[in-house]
Amino acid sequence: MVLTTPSDRHPAVLSADAIAALKNDIKCWGAELGLQRVGITDCDLSGAERRLLQWLDDGMHGEMEWMARHGSKRTRPVLHWPTVTAAITS
Repeated sequence: MVLTTPSDRHPAVLSADAIAALKNDIKCWGAELGLQRVGITDCDLSGAERRLLQWLDDGMHGEMEWMARHGSKRTRPVLHWPTVTAAITS
């Protein structure tokens, strides 16, 4: 989670301890809701972009044409949400 460095995008700065506590709380809330696993990660998908584009070029997306239409938008979340810094998954 990139919330420890002040910037125009993230004026509120959380300490490392506060971030760790927030992550723990989110995972606990997920468990309370019955989720088996909750993950929190940054949104830097630059390492996956080349592989995704090759996968699309190889036609591996089958009939899911929307994947090909969106291309690199799938590996650049900031194109959809300019202030995104982390993703919570289950």
